[in-house]
Amino acid sequence: IKKPPGEPGRPNSGGFNVEKAMKWSKEDFTKIQTFVSSECDKTLDTDFSMANQEEEDLKRICKSACDMFPALRRFEDDWPARSLMKLYLKKTSEQARRSK
Repeated sequence: IKKPPGEPGRPNSGGFNVEKAMKWSKEDFTKIQTFVSSECDKTLDTDFSMANQEEEDLKRICKSACDMFPALRRFEDDWPARSLMKLYLKKTSEQARRSK
């Protein structure tokens, strides 16, 4: 399944809503969202955006997500996990900047 055009989390600016684009139940979506956020907390420095993370760490989280949720393998280039990481890191890095 191809990634929709645009940026995740920006449905009114030419982007897309990750949950709607995945077409998963609210319950399953929440499970993957929680898992990805937890993996980010364990693996990455969440004071920084996705652009400032090591690619190998991002790939490791995508692999873990696919291992935990095999249905994610249907999505091209791990876009759901990457989109959720991007949104989570955007939030945490903005919070870190504000608190300094």
